Amino acid sequence: MSSRTRCSGWVCMGILSLTLFSVALPLKAGDKTDLEKKLETLAEKKRDKVLAIAEKTKGAINLVEVVLSIKMSQGGRQAPPQERKVRVNGTTLTADGVTVLSNAMLNPAARFAQRGGMQIDTSVVSAKIISDDGSEIPVKIVLKDEDLDLAFVRPTEAEDTFSHVTLNKDVAPKLLDPVMTIERLDQSASRAPVIRTGTIGGTIEKPRRCWVGPDVVPGL
Repeated sequence: MSSRTRCSGWVCMGILSLTLFSVALPLKAGDKTDLEKKLETLAEKKRDKVLAIAEKTKGAINLVEVVLSIKMSQGGRQAPPQERKVRVNGTTLTADGVTVLSNAMLNPAARFAQRGGMQIDTSVVSAKIISDDGSEIPVKIVLKDEDLDLAFVRPTEAEDTFSHVTLNKDVAPKLLDPVMTIERLDQSASRAPVIRTGTIGGTIEKPRRCWVGPDVVPGL
């Protein structure tokens, strides 16, 4: 083998070594690849869009406080009536304050009554909407649908001043479409809105079409 050939071989090996060494060098702190920058930009756009929607609609998410009179009986024995206060998140649908909430959440004890053979009868003593600024608006329950697990309340005095969301019948989310939920914490947490994001996890076709989203609770 000639010296020229050997030299060429060493040169080739040197170039290969330099190439491998350059690939193995880590990026400097703070350096980002084009892909990372694009992903960050997309994440920021998604966050800004979610925050914009939340800011626009959070006024329509209110706490509904209901005082229930509960009568329980089992084996022919009836316990003294009790009153229980429950707070449920509701979504206001119209400017005059019609608000929808989960019917099952108004009487959580009823879900466990059948297991022990207990009979539970409930009636509403009073109900009110607690808005994000702490104001209280008396309401009455105007409609219940146990099959759909929905309850609707309306203010006792008509006011066309409520923030509300507009439902679009043309919206038909697909599996794995991104969705967001907004709920409001109790007064111990200053009724702060909480935003969660996720995807449509499933579709139920019968008896009626509904979509399974993140953090599913009865009726939502």
